[in-house]
Amino acid sequence: MSNLNWDNFINRIIAIWLPAVFGFVVLAIASWKKTNRFFKLAFVSLGIYLLLFLLKGLLWELAKFLPAYLVLIPMALETITGEHTGKT
Repeated sequence: MSNLNWDNFINRIIAIWLPAVFGFVVLAIASWKKTNRFFKLAFVSLGIYLLLFLLKGLLWELAKFLPAYLVLIPMALETITGEHTGKT
């Protein structure tokens, strides 16, 4: 099975990634301005990790993307609670 197969993309990839990752990414982006430098650099490194994952990984295997949650969840919680770790 291929990442480029349209049926796979709609039925597996979008169905898995949209609910599991999209919300965390949106909330992490919202906390970008107020978070500390560590989370900013970690979030940027997730972009590189995602690029490599898109090139070599199977996109319906979301478990290989689980390390990203170590950055996404704290950043999302900063947005939800309003308590940021960075300087105000």
